[in-house]
Amino acid sequence: MTGTVISALYKRSIWIILWIFTSSALLAQNTPSTSRLNLSGNHTVAEIFRAIRVQMGLTASFSNAVIDKERKLYVDFRDASLEEVMDVVTDGLYVAWSLRGDLVLLTASATQHVSRRTNPAPLTGIVLDNEGAPVPGASVAVNGSPRGFTGTDGSFRIENVADKSVLLISSVGYLARQRRLDGERHVIFQLDPAITHMEGITVVSTGFQTLPKERSTGSFVLLDRELINRRPNGSILDRLEGITSGLLNFNTPSLGLISKMPSSASLGMNLRGISTLSPNQVNPNPLIVLDNFPYEGDIRNINPNDIESITVLKDAASASIWGSRSGNGVIVLTTRKGRKNQKMRMDFNTNLTITRKPDLYYDPNYMSAADYIDVEEELFEAGYFNSDISNQSSFPPLSPVVEILARERNGLLSEAEANAQINALKSNDVRKDFLRHIYQEAVSQQYALSMHGGSEDHAYYLSVGHDRNRDNLVRNGNVRSTITSSNTYTPVKGLEVTAYINYSHSRVNQHNELRFGALSVNGTKYGMLYPYARLADANGHALPTARDYRPSFIDSISQEGYKDWHYRPLDEIRNADNSTTIQDLVLRASVKYRFTPFLNAEMQYQNERQLISSRNYRNEHSYFARNLINRFSVKDPVTGIFTYNFPKGGILSLGDYDWRANNLRANLNYHQKFNDHGITAILGGEIRELSAVGTERHTIGYSDATGTGTPNLNYNTLYPTFPSGASTLNTAFPMNGDVSGILNRFVSYYANVGYSYKERYDFTVSGRKDGANLFGVRTNEKITPLWSMGLGWDISREPFYRAGSWLPELRLRSSYGFNGNVYNGSAYMTGTYLTEPLTGLPSIVNISPQNDQLRWEKVKIFNAGLDFMSKGARFSGTVEYFDKRGLDLIERANVAPQVGFVTVIKNSATTRTAGFDITLRGKILDGPVKWMSTLLFSQLKDKIIDYDMKPNANSVILKDPLGILYVEGKPIRGLLSYKWAGLDPTNGDPRGYLNGDVSTDYSGIINNYNPDSLVFHGSASPTIYGAFRNDFVFKGFSLSLNVTYKLGYYFRRAGVSLNYPSILTGSMNRDYGARWQTPGDEITGNVPSLRYPPNNFRNNFYQYSEILVERGDHIRLQDIRFGYVIPSKRRGIQVYTYLNNLGIIWRANKQKLDPDVDHLSPNVHMLPNPFSCTFGVQTTF
Repeated sequence: MTGTVISALYKRSIWIILWIFTSSALLAQNTPSTSRLNLSGNHTVAEIFRAIRVQMGLTASFSNAVIDKERKLYVDFRDASLEEVMDVVTDGLYVAWSLRGDLVLLTASATQHVSRRTNPAPLTGIVLDNEGAPVPGASVAVNGSPRGFTGTDGSFRIENVADKSVLLISSVGYLARQRRLDGERHVIFQLDPAITHMEGITVVSTGFQTLPKERSTGSFVLLDRELINRRPNGSILDRLEGITSGLLNFNTPSLGLISKMPSSASLGMNLRGISTLSPNQVNPNPLIVLDNFPYEGDIRNINPNDIESITVLKDAASASIWGSRSGNGVIVLTTRKGRKNQKMRMDFNTNLTITRKPDLYYDPNYMSAADYIDVEEELFEAGYFNSDISNQSSFPPLSPVVEILARERNGLLSEAEANAQINALKSNDVRKDFLRHIYQEAVSQQYALSMHGGSEDHAYYLSVGHDRNRDNLVRNGNVRSTITSSNTYTPVKGLEVTAYINYSHSRVNQHNELRFGALSVNGTKYGMLYPYARLADANGHALPTARDYRPSFIDSISQEGYKDWHYRPLDEIRNADNSTTIQDLVLRASVKYRFTPFLNAEMQYQNERQLISSRNYRNEHSYFARNLINRFSVKDPVTGIFTYNFPKGGILSLGDYDWRANNLRANLNYHQKFNDHGITAILGGEIRELSAVGTERHTIGYSDATGTGTPNLNYNTLYPTFPSGASTLNTAFPMNGDVSGILNRFVSYYANVGYSYKERYDFTVSGRKDGANLFGVRTNEKITPLWSMGLGWDISREPFYRAGSWLPELRLRSSYGFNGNVYNGSAYMTGTYLTEPLTGLPSIVNISPQNDQLRWEKVKIFNAGLDFMSKGARFSGTVEYFDKRGLDLIERANVAPQVGFVTVIKNSATTRTAGFDITLRGKILDGPVKWMSTLLFSQLKDKIIDYDMKPNANSVILKDPLGILYVEGKPIRGLLSYKWAGLDPTNGDPRGYLNGDVSTDYSGIINNYNPDSLVFHGSASPTIYGAFRNDFVFKGFSLSLNVTYKLGYYFRRAGVSLNYPSILTGSMNRDYGARWQTPGDEITGNVPSLRYPPNNFRNNFYQYSEILVERGDHIRLQDIRFGYVIPSKRRGIQVYTYLNNLGIIWRANKQKLDPDVDHLSPNVHMLPNPFSCTFGVQTTF
């Protein structure tokens, strides 16, 4: 009941917010009355009179002898009265007019009408670009008549300019701006670049062609350079968060990893929900396109300062031309380019970002030293450590507390001495040492310099970038350098040749692998490091922690000639030498020839190569090397001489990975307008090949000084190990290395046709046929293209449209079609070749059987959208509805065991996702202080329609750590739990339901997949999400605040293990302090009592019960940006400060948890993104 009420309140709150936002923007419009006219631009007299009839309800009557109705005037009427309109229309003519009822009568006059716009006087001004730099050579027109140009400093002076005149400023490469004078004698114009505009019309890029926004029938988001650069992150995809409608960002542990081979590792985002159920077999990410071709390399190689615009394609009409790779959406990155006939300009951007250390005290998967010691004492009294204490063969590690307790029991310490030592340890907190010695403030420096311009037949762009980043972990960081060159030549009329080069070089240092939670003790009883450990003494000298062997054993052999066997975490950081170098080179060439003004042919070729070289040298002083050397050392009991079966020296691991992607595309482009008709078409084909080869090799006994290792070792000989046992070298450390590779080939044919009638009705159709060596033979033999079609209707251009005075733009569009997702495996039987460690003979392990009917996944998408804009763009927006059906989705299905496999991969699952994307923009204030608000609102619901793998006994605890099951009729990431019946008041046992009755039969509950034992919460992914951004401008100052929100979902938090031993292996949680201990505790808490011996059924029931599920709804202040443009005639300079990750301002859960953080991986210890502050300067000269 409570959940229903809360859900209803949330829905009402959202609609109230939308109503307030809409009302505020509409009230700011000053809507004119019907006796006023709004019209601007070049119009004939006939068009002006037609607007008078539509907006004012008046009809003009005149003869052609009195006034030329085809005469063109440049006008800027804003809430203009009839007198003001006629004053302009009849200016300089021998015409008189009068109003008789609803009729405006024009007659010939003997005297010439002189406009009341009087007081001619000199006018001065300056024209700047959007970065504050002067624009030389800009044209200045007054009332439609050219009057002059700006000088080299962007200034102009014009004599005899009357008040109320309309100024028009235009320049090549910029959007024209107009302004009506209202007494000013000095004006400042700021022009926006037209790089993403064509003929004054916004264009969007699909990666194959550019289309006018007004003619597109698809769903897309267009981000310009100003919005992209609002957030100064080093990765281009990070800049999309909070500014892209329909895009959901989430944290994932794989984001910081380096993919050494092409993979489908999550990028931490999805568009309009989840489109695949097999993210490990099918790429779950949006397709990344860089200047018309898929980008296969590490996205962090791209310098964000080189990006001019980003287009996010969300539906079939906009993305289906990418065929079998577009099911998750497409993100098109368009790089900056030079422009012809433009003087050289240079841009310089630099910033410094400081990021706080992570908040280790946030981590709920942590216990105080006192609580942890309580657990150890409890287990010690129960005899849990007895076997390890008496073990004289393998000498497993023991913690300092257990060592103290053992010495006390053996009479080596008094009770008082033991208590004093233990109490001293209780005051320790290892988090302090982590923050002091392992973590640091991260510092990022970014520098970017570019130059661009062009002559009559040449345009160029050249940039260099350098990023130097110090990571939060001591000794970790990366350095990236990039260079980009783009040149476009027109050697002869109609021929255009473009050459593009982008090279990036990155070095990533990963010397420190000891992030919080990564330190372990190992052995039979321990996992993670105990919380009272000390990493350094008061002087900063490294201290040992227990690992692998008992400290007393290590001390006892330290004088016998073995290498120091203590593990000191801080020394490991100092001795580490682990780095990866990434080089990425993109070469692109295109030739376009224009046969006629409406037909051209284009051929493009791109070669991308990424080389990754990794080097991990564990020198002889590293614990990794010392441990192996000691284990395989044999000491002669008579002579005391050591035989080192594992050679002394370091261990060098090298990896080389070579990616190559080749793309060749040819197409014909057609674009023509005739009378009321317009046709745009593209027809072409492309071939693409992606290959990658990786090799890994190891050298032991390696010396960095000589560059040599120990050859001719017997890797498969069984050697005795110390202190006990036997092993081969290859078992202890795989020496054979690894060789891996992929080869994917694609061939595609495509066509796209768009038809426009009277610039009012639009129809588009697109089709693509894909073939690949990934699919089955029968699939490739079939012709099953992915296609789409779309319709657009510009309602505001209809003669019957009567809302033009306050809503001049209103457009409806719809699309339907199919996108695809590529399966990254193979249709043929696959396996992995191995070498048996004992015999040395080759072997193969089968992975998947042959399936010649395997095919790509398909996503059927319907999209309908409404675009609107009020007068003066005071209020604008887009409302879209979408319905996606995932068809032929990859899933694993059970097969008869006689075939040699347990499961087989096939196309059989079906899903549905439907929802809304809403974008609203409003100019709340448009005077000296400008206030623009933007609301992004996305809502979706998804469910599984067909799924062959049905849930069965204990599916809840085996399927997914979150308790997420794929269940027909439920959301794709539906969250299920065991019903909770509270704690047993007599012993603190957790209680559930079995066959409708309260029960503590945990085995029965877990093995009973039945609705009476389970509760379905809802989606584990946000069903409502978006952002609310407010931008303020006053003179040269700007302020931008962005608030993001995620609503309508649940998450499972971790709870303390109910088994005492599991706490030592890693299942710590702060809930331990709230556990049931005495009768009555069940009234104030829900944490069960702990048990020894362990009961795994009992613990599993609790960990997957509904009591640990929380609402994920939250709102956070994501960032604030403050900037100031320094006025300058010769250059534009902007200084800014950017604050990121300011924190959550409201959350639904009462545990004060950040729902964006993974709390179910105690060994990962995910933490909230720390606060960062950036100081930057942008200048143009």
